[in-house]
This record gives sequence, structure tokens and C-alpha cells, in this order.
Amino acid sequence: MVPRLRLSKKVRGPGRGLRRLTVTQKRETIVTACAAGDYITRLGVDPEAMKMTRLETTLQTMRGTIRDFDLLGHPFYKAWSAGQLPVEALATYAREYGAFISVLDRGWTTLGEFEGAAIERHHVELWSDFARNLDTAIAASPRVSAVRALVDEATHSFATPASAAGALYAFEVQQPSTAHSKLVGLGTHYAWLPPGVRPYFQAHSCETGEEALLERKLAEMTDVDQERATAACGRMSRALWEALTGIQTLYAC
Repeated sequence: MVPRLRLSKKVRGPGRGLRRLTVTQKRETIVTACAAGDYITRLGVDPEAMKMTRLETTLQTMRGTIRDFDLLGHPFYKAWSAGQLPVEALATYAREYGAFISVLDRGWTTLGEFEGAAIERHHVELWSDFARNLDTAIAASPRVSAVRALVDEATHSFATPASAAGALYAFEVQQPSTAHSKLVGLGTHYAWLPPGVRPYFQAHSCETGEEALLERKLAEMTDVDQERATAACGRMSRALWEALTGIQTLYAC
């Protein structure tokens, strides 16, 4: 068994403890630390494999949360796919939800993905076209309280890299499937609407690599930051669901 390293209170502390040790104590400390590493190696544990195991646990938890709030199962999107939404509901969705779409670039900026942030700003223009073709415009301040809460959660989570990665993951993992569903619904039941309602969903109806990029970001994070990302994923998943519920309630879909 590898002996545990125990420092007295007198020698604990960042940077100070080792300086107060005698030469012999320093040597023993270093030998103990090296022995611990050698012990792990002799057990056949690969540190990189341990890191990947932690990541898989994190992703499994996050994916489970996303499944609990699977937006394709929300009554609002189901009604959209079935052609049961009045056009006024689509317009409200475009106006209200657009406020959330407008802040997505902040999350990518926080992660240092400036090209991704620029792409998101272009996508806001596509969403503006969606709204304009429904005779409305993106709301500067959403009227639906649940959508305001969504925007507030996004703004809060997008302020730090760990929470930004988790919050974006909750959205980006679902976007290809939800965009495809809405695009099919528009083509099947709302084909008479202007063609400008479709480009945003056409741009997002296939996988474009955001999920994989976010997973690489998560892999580089410490355990603590992965926990923060997981928590943000949970908050964002719930906020996305409740925002749709807030809009749905207006039309009793």
C-alpha cells in the first residue's frame, strides 16, 4: 500500500508547506507522490482512460436530462407537426423565442469560439426573416414570462465557460431534430406561407458539428467544471421546455 502524505498544519498551504520541510522531508514527500503515481500505473489504470470515463459519466447524465425534456415531445411542437397551430401561434413563437436565439452567440463567445458566434449572429438574421414573413419581429423584451426566464437563464449561463458549454449542449443536441420536424411541418401544413419562413430551419435541420465541439470542450474541463456544465444543462433543458409551455398556453394547443 502506498503511504498517504500528511502534512502538519504548520506546513500546509499553497506554496509554503514544502519550503518549510527539511531536505529529508522534502525527499520523502516527493518519493511518496511518485510512489502513488507508480501505484496507479501498476494497477493498470490509464489516467487518460479515467478522464474519458468521467466525461462519459457527465455526458450520460446530461443526455438523460435532455431526454426528460425532449422538445419533440412537447405539445406545442407536436401541434406544429400536425398542422394544428394557428398562424398567430407561429408568429408569437417567432417573436418571443427569437429573443433567446438572439443571445446564443454569447455562449460561443464565452467558449472562445468566435467563428461559431459569428455564425449564430447570421442565424439571427434568418430568424428575423422567419418573423418578418409572419408579419412580426423579434421581441426586444419577451412578453411571455417563461420566455423571459429562458433568456435570463441563457444570459446567466453564457457568462462562464463551464455553464455556457452545458447550456448550449442542452439546446444544440436537440436542434437538428426539432428544426427538421418544424421544417417538415411548414412544408406539409403551412406550404402557403412565404418561403422566407423556412431558411432558418433548413440551416439547422442537419448535424453541423456543434454537439461534437461541445463534447470536446467538456473533455478539457475539470471534474468541478463538468459538474457546473451538467447543472447548467439541466436548468436550460427545463427552461426551454417551459418557454414552449408559456407560448402554448396562449393558444391552448
